[in-house]
Formats: sequence, structure tokens, C-alpha cells
Amino acid sequence: MTTLSRMLPRLRSSATRALRKVFGLEPAAPPRRLPAPEAFVASERSLLRPLPGLDLPPCLPDNLSRSPTRVTTLPNGLRVATEDIPGPSACIGFFVNSGSVYESGETTGVSYLLERMGFKDTKHRSHLSIVSELELAGASVSVSASREQMVYSYDTLKGYMPEALEILIDCMRNPLFLQEEVQRQLVLAREGFQELQRSPERFLHEQLNIVGFSGALANPLIAPEHVLARINDRIIQKFYHENFTADRVVLAAAGVDHEHMLGYADFLLKDWHRGAPMEKPKSTYVGGYSKHRAYSDMTDVALAFEVPGGWFQERDAAIMTVIQSPYHVAKAVDIAISELIAVATPGEVTEVELRRAKNSTISSVLMNLESRVVVAEDIGRQMLSYGSRKPMDNFLQRMEGITLDDVATFARKMLASRPTMVSWGDVDKVPPYESICKRLR
Repeated sequence: MTTLSRMLPRLRSSATRALRKVFGLEPAAPPRRLPAPEAFVASERSLLRPLPGLDLPPCLPDNLSRSPTRVTTLPNGLRVATEDIPGPSACIGFFVNSGSVYESGETTGVSYLLERMGFKDTKHRSHLSIVSELELAGASVSVSASREQMVYSYDTLKGYMPEALEILIDCMRNPLFLQEEVQRQLVLAREGFQELQRSPERFLHEQLNIVGFSGALANPLIAPEHVLARINDRIIQKFYHENFTADRVVLAAAGVDHEHMLGYADFLLKDWHRGAPMEKPKSTYVGGYSKHRAYSDMTDVALAFEVPGGWFQERDAAIMTVIQSPYHVAKAVDIAISELIAVATPGEVTEVELRRAKNSTISSVLMNLESRVVVAEDIGRQMLSYGSRKPMDNFLQRMEGITLDDVATFARKMLASRPTMVSWGDVDKVPPYESICKRLR
């Protein structure tokens, strides 16, 4: 009993301290003071001070204006377009007037293969050597093919621009298209086409172009298996040399001084092979395609309303898609038709809705142009499509100039022709084509 009496005060004291700690009543511990050497090291490692030996670039001024796009045409016909952007990195790319609209007969599907054959073996480098050089520079490269243009781009630090340009030119001018590599890519392309059939949006887009257009725009961009079966290195070489000529190429750069880029380009491109572009009837070519283009009247007015699905446009043509599960497809089609009719009816779209659509479009475009890769693409594609790059003020003025009458007029023009309709999957609940046509009359 005596022992328990002696332990009770200590137990109470321990319990009291525990409760104070749980409820935050414990007195604050005095701050720990570092010894002088440790305090000096901690101050030196503070994030508020630059690291020793690290030279930071000067801060950008608040009133920085965008550099103009400068363009020079070299004697061999190649155009060099640059826009200087502050910062340590830059992106350069070759933009070529070539794509599936230039294919015919045995060359059908070649653009799809060329996209996969980029940055492979050349006369001066093996594929392994190219990959090693890219890794040393920390570079990011890509090749993309659309229906009317192809892009070879290289994104890296500005200090590596001479090497980047040299690799790009080597891959553009001197590809070998080795048969074993072609066969390897054909196998992967067949797998890609099978994967396409599991992606409703991409598959419908391809089918809509085939059904909705005639001539070159109906050529498949993603080559089907029966087309891939006849492609070989000889066909690829033939298409490449007919279409990849200097007068059909734009070298676009974002983040690089124009004179610096021009000096290297002129030195390396003096003997770029020349040749007449492949002749095509004017009716089969419909200008440049770009998912980033912001200067098409069709895109401007189409963004005044929204539909589930997507909007894809060439220069003089466009496709609207509605993609839904089979359980809601009838309702989705009904909403899309109702919205199209409403937009074509004067007074149905309000100024508030138009303002909202304009703001959404402007913010999307301006945010995209914060990327040097997108800026380089924008420069290259506009140079190919229009021969010059229109300043951003031009786009903003055009957006502000769109009126409700413009929207209604365009919508009525779009509804004046019979619609193109493609259904895929469980189509039992898709409304009949004739009933859709009657509602749109």
C-alpha cells in the first residue's frame, strides 16, 4: 500500500504530461541554436541564395514584346522562318508539303510509313548513332504526317542548335529506307491499324474522310492492311524524291536568332536536291491542314457551339463527329441536330454565348502558343498554307469581328448540303439517315 501511494503522484504527472501533449498544451520547446559552423552551412544552402558557381539568366522585363517572325528564301527555294523566344531552349522543324493527298496508285499509304521511318538510318549515321546523339543532347524529336503536310521537329537547348540542324538535314536529305527497316515498320503499321479499329474517334474520322470527300482528301491517312501489303523500299524512295524537294519545304524555328539559323541552314542546304513537285489536278488539292490553325473562317464560327465528339477541318472542308455510347446515341444525335438548327436560326444564339465561345477560343490559342514546339508548328504550317505567318493581332481582330449573323450564315451554308453519316459499333439505336436529312432541311 505504501509503495502504491508513492507511485500515484508519478503516474498522475506522466498522465498530465501526456494529456497536455495530446491537446497541444505542452509548453513550446526553446529554439535550437546551431553552432557557428553549422549555421554558416545552413545559410549557404538556403533557397533564397543562388548556388555557388551557378549563373542565373537575368529576369525578363515586364513589358516584353513578342519578336516578329523573320523569313528568308534561300537560292534553292527553301524558306527559313524564325521567331526568337527568350529562354534556354528552342525548337526547329522541317515542314513539307507532302501527305496522303499527294498519294495515288501504288504510293497510297506511303505517308503513314514515312512517319514511322523518321530518324532511322541515313548515309552518314546509323539509327543507333542518331539515338545516341539525341540522348547526349537531351533532345526530343518527332515526325508527324497529316493529309497535306509532314513535320520533322527537334526540341533541345539553344546551345545544341547547330548539331540539331545538322541531324535534321541528314535525316531529311539522306534517308536510306533499308528494306529490313521497312519490313519492321510494316509489321508495326499493321498492328497500328488493328489498334485504330479499337479507337472509335480515330476510326470514324478516317471513315468520314473516305465517305465524305472525293479525290485526294479521300485517301486514307492511316493505311489499311491491304495497302500496306504492296509497299516496299522502292515505292517509298520514289514518293520521297518526288515530294521532298527544297521548294516545298519550310525550315521553321522558335527560340533561335534568325541570322544564326540562316547561316547554318545556308551552309548545309546549298546542294539540297531540286525537282519539280509532283503534278496534281488543282481540284484534288485543298490547302494545308493543321490542328493548331486558328485562322480558318470555318473554325472561328464552328466554335460558337459545342457538340459531343470533335471537329476536324482541312482548308476548304470540315467534319463534325458525334461519338456516344449506343445507349445514348439517339439522344446525342438529336442534341447535335437541334444545336445545328438553333445556330442557323437568327436570334437563337445570344451575344453572351458568342462572347463565351470567343473567349474560350482565344484563351486556348494563346495558351498553346506558350509552347515553343507549338510556335514552331504554327510558323511552319502557316508558311506552307499562306506563304507568311500572320501576327496574333490579326487572329484577335478576326475573332472580335465575328458576329451572330456570321455564325447563322455559316451554319445555314453547312446545312444546305446533305450530311455525310458514318456509324460504327452497335448501330441498332442510331437514327435512320433519311430521318436525319428531313430534320436538317
